[in-house]
Amino acid sequence: MAATSVIASKIGIRAGRWKLIAANNLKQKPELYDLVADLAETKDLAEANPAKVRELEGMLDGARKAGRTRR
Repeated sequence: MAATSVIASKIGIRAGRWKLIAANNLKQKPELYDLVADLAETKDLAEANPAKVRELEGMLDGARKAGRTRR
């Protein structure tokens, strides 16, 4: 089960150990964190795990289309 959240104009999704904070404009890049290994979210793993970023972006898009987010 995935959870979505909106904090200070950012939107994110968590699925299992992974948390994605989506880019909210073209100047930003998505951020990906492994919450089991890095609970404080200090190491962005998005560049090293592009497939996981795409997977979570797809889940987030699905949540948006289903009306399960505030953005």
